[in-house]
Amino acid sequence: MVLSKPKLKVKPYDFQMEAIDFHSRVPYSINGYTMGLGKTLIALATMVKCAKTSLVVCPAYLIQNWV
Repeated sequence: MVLSKPKLKVKPYDFQMEAIDFHSRVPYSINGYTMGLGKTLIALATMVKCAKTSLVVCPAYLIQNWV
């Protein structure tokens, strides 16, 4: 399986690239990985790669990070 790398300033780990590839292939998905695995990087890279509408559900104190 060939994974295309999104244009980011950070290099995702292999498992993150697999997640980015998965989330970009399916029409609907939930990014519910364990704490510390880079959910933010996976979500941002998927949004950059796909340029499709995304819904971000996060705690209220993180809203400024996503704005």
